Amino acid sequence: MNVFQVCSSLAPRWVKKESLDPAVVVRWRHEIEQSGLDVDCATLTGRIGKEELRQMLRNNQLLLRAFEQALQEESLLAEWPHLLLLTDRRGVLLSVAGPQEVLDNARRIGIERGTRFDLQHAGLNAISMAVRLGKPVYLRGDEHDLRMFKDWSCMCMPIAADGQIHGFLDVSFPCREESPGTELALVEFYMRVLKERLARKCPKRRRIAMDRRFGEYGLSPREREIAYYWALNMGGLQIAALLGITESTVRSVIKNIYRKTGVSDKGQFMRKFLA
Repeated sequence: MNVFQVCSSLAPRWVKKESLDPAVVVRWRHEIEQSGLDVDCATLTGRIGKEELRQMLRNNQLLLRAFEQALQEESLLAEWPHLLLLTDRRGVLLSVAGPQEVLDNARRIGIERGTRFDLQHAGLNAISMAVRLGKPVYLRGDEHDLRMFKDWSCMCMPIAADGQIHGFLDVSFPCREESPGTELALVEFYMRVLKERLARKCPKRRRIAMDRRFGEYGLSPREREIAYYWALNMGGLQIAALLGITESTVRSVIKNIYRKTGVSDKGQFMRKFLA
């Protein structure tokens, strides 16, 4: 069985390039050409700025924590050459995992936190397609625009919960000429396990659960709102700007939150409500 036959069996679940509307591909091609992307580039240079990266990581703390926990609980054989990429909703890389040798090679070509995998910066790839379509995508190595990816096949799926996409999970692995069926089945199973774990801990669900717990301690609606952002390790000034109130008001509310929840500092508070 070859890779094309295996992918045909996955057709009801995974979108492939050949199944796309030609008009859509033409529009995407125009965007890529307008960006001036060099398909022969040796490294990925599209990257968000440092401050934007810090903000992105803060905003996606729950997703990142869930990803790290899922990796600890559901690990693949270390010798299996693969790369796991977790991105935000725009296709910007939040975290990357895999065997050390593969990770080292990935860093050499510019794959790191903050790397952009959208059409304009990385051409047609599984992540950019999944971001545009909001659906699981399978892309063979030779279907990538960037030649640096020609030896890797990729499967990318949205991480969705409660009707909202929170990010994307991609597994990239070497193209195989023979007997890829078992490998693809393993990839699909692995991705679904990780996706389910990530979805269960998505920001919206976690916020609902935390809000319920805050209510058990008698926190008011405003206190619950500030408590949520405080638990995400945001600072007083940041919360004040977000909610349109003064920092002194935030600090005053936090004192009441500590009193009601029986904690004395931020570390205790976060451990109590993020455990």
